[in-house]
Amino acid sequence: MATMFFYNDSSRTAASGELDGSGKFINLADMSGFGHWTHIVPVDGRLFFYNRASRTAASGELDGSGNFVNLADMSGFGDWTHIVPVDGRLFFYNRASRTAASGELDGSGNFVNLADMSGFGEWTHITG
Repeated sequence: MATMFFYNDSSRTAASGELDGSGKFINLADMSGFGHWTHIVPVDGRLFFYNRASRTAASGELDGSGNFVNLADMSGFGDWTHIVPVDGRLFFYNRASRTAASGELDGSGNFVNLADMSGFGEWTHITG
């Protein structure tokens, strides 16, 4: 079963759960103490968190009981309006500047930049 992650920016709380075989929701864990995140993106079995205002990020994963395990806290990111998971990597896009970047999380959950790009159209939605 795939685990779902829920986050409330106002209260900085989170929860995890799954759907059972009949489609009913099973709550796994309720959590608190999260930071302020504008984007949360699943990537290769982990979660990538990004705050556009502070340009900071973090990564983590859910353990077997659905509890969050923080892997890395990071800073120095660009100003991104969209973040999309694509085949285990992350694609970043800024609608105003029409620039983009790609990267991935290493084995410790740290971000590794792969490419910086420019010349994109002005897109309102992106899917992977």
